[in-house]
Amino acid sequence: MAQTTEQLQQALSLLQENTASLWPDFTPARTPFLVFDGQDSWLLHSDPPSPDGWQRQVGNWSFPGRHPQLQANTAILLDDLLPVATILLSDLPDGLSTRHLTAFAVHEAFHVYQGQHPSSAWNADEFSALTYPVGDEQVLIARAMETHALHRALHAEQAWQDWARVALGWREQRFERLSAAHQAYERALEQVEGLAHHVELRVLNELPRLTQPDMSAEQVRQRTYTVGATYAAFLDRLSFDWQTEVQERGSALDTLVAARVGIEPELMAVPDAIRLWAKEEAIQVQQRQAAALTAFETRSGQRLTLTVTDGAEPFWPRGFDPLNIRVLADGSLLHGRFLQFGNSLVQGGVLGSMCRTWGAGPHPFNSGFRQIELADVERVVEATGIQISGAGVSVQGPQGGLEQKAGKWHWEIS
Repeated sequence: MAQTTEQLQQALSLLQENTASLWPDFTPARTPFLVFDGQDSWLLHSDPPSPDGWQRQVGNWSFPGRHPQLQANTAILLDDLLPVATILLSDLPDGLSTRHLTAFAVHEAFHVYQGQHPSSAWNADEFSALTYPVGDEQVLIARAMETHALHRALHAEQAWQDWARVALGWREQRFERLSAAHQAYERALEQVEGLAHHVELRVLNELPRLTQPDMSAEQVRQRTYTVGATYAAFLDRLSFDWQTEVQERGSALDTLVAARVGIEPELMAVPDAIRLWAKEEAIQVQQRQAAALTAFETRSGQRLTLTVTDGAEPFWPRGFDPLNIRVLADGSLLHGRFLQFGNSLVQGGVLGSMCRTWGAGPHPFNSGFRQIELADVERVVEATGIQISGAGVSVQGPQGGLEQKAGKWHWEIS
């Protein structure tokens, strides 16, 4: 059974009892939360910026159904005014304990804090993930060796700094094969998501859990959560004001650790098991790409392909889920859960469905899209304009350019 708003309120009440400082000036107990329980949305710890659609109930505010701004577990500005942490209770695992629900809420509240305390440390270019060399065997080997050494350092009773130096040595070797943009992407996400995970784990009084030998090749972003939290745990052990170094100067977590423990230049031999894992992962990258494309192409329902003509304005991404984007072999992108897009003529999006996009320029995402293929289309209406709808699919635009060929809809936008 999904978590309820009442259970979340009970979890948040524990924060009132815990006065330990998780991060300087961070007060999660006062953070506004926008919550969807599967039926209605609730605003906790604040009044809504606009009363439209809201009703006062039992000391809180409710909104019928899912609020249109509530798309994921993250931080947003409600009505472009109120910073809130958003939580989809209906998407959380069943049976989550009150203690773990509290920690999860603290994670999202920390993202609100980051939004309200601007810092160069929080600036992550999510688009860099789309060109990351996920199938590079040497990168995967060094990544797994860094993870192994980080795990040993976390759990070492003595000489943890020796293993931290080894981890930093493997990171240095791996970074030599990455572009500056990809290095910056990892470090920034270790600050954004890794530190949110760090304060979450401090609520639980737990250490990060590092996957052995490492996460799958494509999970570069997911890996920054635990790796960032691990380097933060090392900084806690070193007992200095590292939070100020991060927030005010934008210092990377691994460089702060390296400045105090050093970097091991003489690296150990790579075990055969790690080499085999990296080789198999590189092969499976291609296999997973093919499997994801097959899953998309075999979805039931009608298809719609939107195409902008040469010289016309591309479709621009206006909302996306970085955890559910897969780069395919031809450079197109498969969006597995959420995407909002549009230009001056057409607005659309998917939520809980899938779509495939092709870039309009050299970058598959930030150049805009020249073509979008949607699945799960159920209804096509042509009146004063064109409206496309389906399970998790919605597109609106002007009349013209829509036709059906071989059972598929094609909409050309000039």
